[in-house]
Amino acid sequence: MRQTSRTLVLDKKGVDSISDEFQAIMKEYGVQRTNIVKARLAMESVLLDIADHFDNKKEITVVMGSKFGSRFFTVRYEGSPYNPMEDTASDGWTGQLLSSVAIVPAWSHKNGYNEIYVRVPRNAKKSEMVMLSSVAAGVLLGVLENYLPADISSFFTEFICAPISKVFMNMLTTFAGLVVFMSLLSGIIGIGNLSDFSKVGKYMVRRFLVADYIACGITILALIPFHRFVFGVSAGSSQWKAILDMLLDIIPSNPITPFVDGNILQLVFMAVIIGITMLVLSREISVMQNFLNQANQVVIHVVEMVCRLLPLYIFASLAALIGKNGIGILKSVWKPFLFSIVMMHFMLFAKVIITAIKLKAKPAVLVRKILPTYLIGLTTASSMAAFGASMDINERKLGIPAELNRMGLPIGSVLNTYTGCIGFIAVIFYLAELHGISVSISWFISIFIGVTIITCAMPPVPGGILIGIGIILEEYGLPASDLALAGTIIMFCDFFMTAVRVGVLHLELALQADHWGKLDKEKLRSAV
Repeated sequence: MRQTSRTLVLDKKGVDSISDEFQAIMKEYGVQRTNIVKARLAMESVLLDIADHFDNKKEITVVMGSKFGSRFFTVRYEGSPYNPMEDTASDGWTGQLLSSVAIVPAWSHKNGYNEIYVRVPRNAKKSEMVMLSSVAAGVLLGVLENYLPADISSFFTEFICAPISKVFMNMLTTFAGLVVFMSLLSGIIGIGNLSDFSKVGKYMVRRFLVADYIACGITILALIPFHRFVFGVSAGSSQWKAILDMLLDIIPSNPITPFVDGNILQLVFMAVIIGITMLVLSREISVMQNFLNQANQVVIHVVEMVCRLLPLYIFASLAALIGKNGIGILKSVWKPFLFSIVMMHFMLFAKVIITAIKLKAKPAVLVRKILPTYLIGLTTASSMAAFGASMDINERKLGIPAELNRMGLPIGSVLNTYTGCIGFIAVIFYLAELHGISVSISWFISIFIGVTIITCAMPPVPGGILIGIGIILEEYGLPASDLALAGTIIMFCDFFMTAVRVGVLHLELALQADHWGKLDKEKLRSAV
């Protein structure tokens, strides 16, 4: 752990000094420029509030450093508890979601000291480039393996590739079910907080989830005719019995087995039941709610550390896969790429047209306004990288009010996931066709029910989407050995998934603002 610190009086000059230093650190660590501006404003607002509360006389300590590879920036001041960010009932959950996609100060009080803590996100674009490099290196080495002596090739496969793959997958599998359970439970608890604040939050969450399931259903129906499936269960009563069995199997026989077996639908069932119960008792168990929210953050950061091994896993797995099967194994991957990209952009085009008709705006104007964040998502595959620009465009160009933008953007970044659903479905169908997996109507219904839930529960960390792939392979009867291939496909699709997701989110929030009568339509329709 490395850190530096200094102490100063928090007056106007001190606020400017710390804000400048904070901004310089964001720039040094490669944070996207528009996010730096938002982060500085957030930190400056907090510091000014502290300075005003203590009449510009408070002595504070600024600490900067890193812990286990995670960089942080901390402001500490002695005294009784004073939280400069305390506001409304919705801030807790919105702040947690926001912390997944941007930079948000967190307050705590311990041992007589107040502390404002900011965890600096990793450079998302750099992480994506490392993963792309690992793909290229894995493919190249896999091809070269066919020209190496047999003993060298065997040594590389058995003593390098296999151990790396096994270690990573074991670690990933260990936390996969826990991530889904904790993420859903924390999210359900937060919905109650939003409902207490206003009905806007409840409407927002419901609308995002309904849109996810509609897109999921459309994608399943649209892609079935383009795949040759092996149907293993005939129509009729046996088929309905299979569907009934699937629904009954969602209910676990005990609370331990779902975690041991990694049965995701059973974990979802448990999270929903426990979450609803906690909503009913929310006034009486606030301490437990805070504990679970904090535990969820712990699990997410554990998975983030595990996913730092992802480039090594992709390199080793692709090298072994291509070394064993030849480069021809990749010859049909165009199918999930093409289908997912086409379906995503069909959804984006439909959203543009629907928004233009409802709000009486020109489609070309809407496209031009959302294009900057679309391009950021396309080049970085990171919602976090596009977050600052999205905030600015929503308020300045689309006429979405600040209060709705502040709540809706982080919530939408987590729950507006149907581009991820489209990518997952395209990969599932491709692998099922490739291996001749026996499918049935209940199999498709299971995909419809499960994929959206799994996608919403993915941790917001580089490579976190691979957890979804690992869960999906097991849940839908696909070979675990396909994880590297499926992960590579979904990783490349992720650039388009992110681009379309941030573009659609602009339009969705504009429609929601109009629903509540808060949209500045003149600003939205303006060509500027």
